[in-house]
Amino acid sequence: MSFSFVHKPIHPGAERFYVRRTTVDSLGRTRTWPSVADLVWPHVNVSAGLDGCWPWTTGTTKQGYGQVSAGGRNFSVHRAVYEMLIGPIPDDHLLDHLCHSRSTGCVAGPRCPHRRCANPFDLEPVTPLENARRAAALIITCTNGHPYTPDKTGRTAAGYRRCKECNRLGMQERYQPKPRKATPDVLTRIAELRHEGLSTAQIGRVVNLSQPYISRLLRRIESEGSRP
Repeated sequence: MSFSFVHKPIHPGAERFYVRRTTVDSLGRTRTWPSVADLVWPHVNVSAGLDGCWPWTTGTTKQGYGQVSAGGRNFSVHRAVYEMLIGPIPDDHLLDHLCHSRSTGCVAGPRCPHRRCANPFDLEPVTPLENARRAAALIITCTNGHPYTPDKTGRTAAGYRRCKECNRLGMQERYQPKPRKATPDVLTRIAELRHEGLSTAQIGRVVNLSQPYISRLLRRIESEGSRP
């Protein structure tokens, strides 16, 4: 499928993306550099038509988005295509991929295939806050796999979701009595090794405890031994 906008701008604001930069070197040789449109359209697959995804077919950034460099500037492919076909993006706005929001079971992050989509009719300018809210709404479980159901989801003071089950398990672990590292038998063994002339580092290797902890235990043993 071919569209006329691949070769020429369709509105005055898009002309800057089709301008080729020309330079002349010290020997008088002229070189013409490709425009943003020259770099973008050969690698955007528009075969799905206006209602489908237009995937970027070559390499991406670490975040998974298409990008080209022209005139000493980097251009995000989906933002460039939006401005070429729709118009300027409002200041301080991001483009939300609606195809991602409609997808079920989409892999989030850099591996998300919808980050490659450059169809401007699948893009909507939103504030960063709204973009983050929509992204969070697609996450239906916490990092430990507990579902974000109304009865198991709370809110932090900042308004972020909080998994009540993770919080409950964390509280149980936090207040669970910690086992003593040094049992009476271990204390006796430490005292014997010290009496044999071993250093704290050597004792630590024998009983598998750190040197600072051995020093604290020896002070405790000496303190208890000096009591009447």
